[in-house]
Amino acid sequence: MFDNVILDYMASKEPCDLVTIGRMFNKAGYGIALRKGLKYADQFSLEVLKLRQEGVMERLQKDYIYETGRCQRGENSTFL
Repeated sequence: MFDNVILDYMASKEPCDLVTIGRMFNKAGYGIALRKGLKYADQFSLEVLKLRQEGVMERLQKDYIYETGRCQRGENSTFL
């Protein structure tokens, strides 16, 4: 099983024989592992949270996955 980001990425690439329909499922976040006791771990976490709250992470996802794809989106697709 893949999450919606992977599915949308695959649907945006040639040969354009995949499409996502309906609503999202299995929406999950991602994590970055840092060494225990790292001096800047808390600051790093706060900055990532700030980027998420400002919509930067979603814009990066949209730009990377949907704008670089060659396939046209269908009217029922779940792309952002």
